[in-house]
Amino acid sequence: MGSPFESIVGAKHVGAPERPELDGVPIAEIVRPGSPAEVAACLALAASSGIALVARGGGSKRGFGNRSRADSLVELELGRLSGAPHVDGAEGVATVPAGLRVDALEALARVVGKTTWLPAVYPGATVGGSVAADPLAPEFSLDRRLRNDLLGLEVALPNGALTRCGGKVVKNVTGFDLVRLYCGSLGTLGVITEVTLRLRPVPVRTHVLARAFPSLETALPLAVEVAREGGAVGAGLVASGSELRLLWRLEGSEAELGEWERRVPGTPVDEAEWTALGALLAEGAQPWRAPGPARLRVAGRPSDTLRIWRALAGRGDDCTPRLALPLAGVVFADADEAALPALVALLGGQGYALQVERCSPELKQALDVFGPEPGTLPLLRAVKSRFDPRGVLSPGRFVARI
Repeated sequence: MGSPFESIVGAKHVGAPERPELDGVPIAEIVRPGSPAEVAACLALAASSGIALVARGGGSKRGFGNRSRADSLVELELGRLSGAPHVDGAEGVATVPAGLRVDALEALARVVGKTTWLPAVYPGATVGGSVAADPLAPEFSLDRRLRNDLLGLEVALPNGALTRCGGKVVKNVTGFDLVRLYCGSLGTLGVITEVTLRLRPVPVRTHVLARAFPSLETALPLAVEVAREGGAVGAGLVASGSELRLLWRLEGSEAELGEWERRVPGTPVDEAEWTALGALLAEGAQPWRAPGPARLRVAGRPSDTLRIWRALAGRGDDCTPRLALPLAGVVFADADEAALPALVALLGGQGYALQVERCSPELKQALDVFGPEPGTLPLLRAVKSRFDPRGVLSPGRFVARI
């Protein structure tokens, strides 16, 4: 007996999954819709039949989220949503299908002298998947985030409706901000089928500088200085043996870079070191592959970076801070799984936002990877119920297992 989704996408686009499970939950089959209308029809079928779905772009952030509470999942793979993108260099706007890869969009943008704030550190990532996960990049700060450049989305809902929110021009945002509601919701409210985002001018020049420090107390003041006086668009603090290494990236004209380097001097390093920083950041996005430590991400204000790092390092051999983004107030650490429940309770109780990016399926059964239940949980549940009343989209994978 064939899959019920064959009547929508065709038999050749329904098959066995590439990976048989997600966090220990079996994946029954993979469905590959080829248009937004087919995505919406698949969601309507799932809702009417009580079939749990999990959307997937390039799979580069597949490890994010709680273990689903469904007995099995159907994977909705969106790689066929790769129709013709529209890139307007004059207006600085791109409208693209969700299945387009981030590196492909970047190449199209470069042709017209533009770039994007889409994180390029996750191999194979798609535009839609990046919006759904809202991941970090070394260049990010409190002000420089992907969500700030999103203008509009087309989203398929579980009732079969194909909806739009936001707009296709820079100055066209009115009413409730649904665009940013979907951004980072991990596909639990709807499935993104098209994205409109702002394009940025390609920097005239880029430069990466570095300095080594014996302690966090001496490194963090420089991170503040490079942001305030040194023109840095991003900074990363990396634990390297017994010392800490701060890297920061400059973008601008020849004259601007010269002035910023004069104000806050550092040792020029190859661009490959910045790329390696991104690769270290992206390590936690993939599903658990034992043996290996779990990966924890803790976020506060930039001024909290020192306190967060100390709290993690204070756990001794159970936890090792690996990387901080001091301009964003985020610290990443590797930890023994046995130490994670106590760490999550401690840091979550102090009001920090956290996410266990990578751990075993067994731990995900016992631990909410997003930490203690937030005070906004009633609102979150109400929003989930409004958008997905049958609970078929990634059930249990979001905050507080909604």
